[in-house]
Amino acid sequence: MAVQKKSAPRKVGRPTKYTPELAEKICDLIREGLSEREICSQKGMPDASTLGRWKDNNPEFCTQSARAREASAEKFNDELLELQANLNNELQTRLLNGDDFPKGTVEAFKVLMQEKARQISWRDDSRYGDRKTVKIQSDTPDLSTIDMEKLKAARELLYDETPDTDRT
Repeated sequence: MAVQKKSAPRKVGRPTKYTPELAEKICDLIREGLSEREICSQKGMPDASTLGRWKDNNPEFCTQSARAREASAEKFNDELLELQANLNNELQTRLLNGDDFPKGTVEAFKVLMQEKARQISWRDDSRYGDRKTVKIQSDTPDLSTIDMEKLKAARELLYDETPDTDRT
């Protein structure tokens, strides 16, 4: 009886469409400010679950897309600064000319700027988010590690005490 060699199991499903070129195109779209949802809705692009799987299976693509998202945050931040400058210029011009500012315009600018700021923090929370990190550091030594004999000797030196002297 001949022993049959087991071949590698066949992969089930369609072959992947992942290519470095497609990954670069996706990252370019992210840099331009498109969300992954918007990208996945375009013709010829993978769906969201496939994109997530590609990130899991291709660490370089995951890193590349994260950097693209950071770049898009900078783009959105530049747009926010431009929006603020436009509002400031418009206010200055109207003040100098004595013109009234249309009702609701400042509120509309405010809403736009808040939305831009939200988008920026969503894209790069580490630099543009409003989360605060608190690091607790104590200079107090761990009392469980103090040598009691050394503590008594230090007290004697400090307070000029002898072990039989009572400080009360």
